[in-house]
Amino acid sequence: MCWNCGITLAGVDYDTQPDAQAYRSSAQHDPMIGRWVLDQYVVRSRLAEGGMGAVYLAEQPAIGRNAIIKIVHPWLGREEKMARRFGAEARAAAKLQNPHIVSIYNYGKMADGTLFIAMEHLSGITLAELIATERRIEPARAVAIATQVCEALGEAHRRGVIHRDLKPTNIMLVRRGSGPDFVKVLDFGIAKLD
Repeated sequence: MCWNCGITLAGVDYDTQPDAQAYRSSAQHDPMIGRWVLDQYVVRSRLAEGGMGAVYLAEQPAIGRNAIIKIVHPWLGREEKMARRFGAEARAAAKLQNPHIVSIYNYGKMADGTLFIAMEHLSGITLAELIATERRIEPARAVAIATQVCEALGEAHRRGVIHRDLKPTNIMLVRRGSGPDFVKVLDFGIAKLD
């Protein structure tokens, strides 16, 4: 798709091969790869894409850490309702200080109007992936995971934030200390601020 206007393209660039009168296709280049965001983060690779936007792995060279950059598709970012929703996600998550909630580093608008959120990079699996691979979680483990999720939501509620999209794909399990099940709650994309 075109990052400027949103029109769906074929997904490949076509070059005419000399003398053959045939077409050779090559993968379309993602214009975000290699791009600097606020002169702080350089985008390295795309991790996922959906109807609302895309998620990228980025590097913050000045302090030597990785970050996740979440952007809204440019044609959606120009819609006032979407811009407000994205800003609400950023403000909601940024005001939450809890070890079980993903940290927001920065958010705003790039020079071309693209909306972004820069956040903590996590290595682990989602609860959905754990359920898909293990099928059954031992009760004590499930209670430990649920307790951490409740701690994160309790902090959000104390600060007037209601998540409204809590599901296994928005619960990340990372390794901290001696165990693999340190919970991080993600994606306050449709959070409600009171």
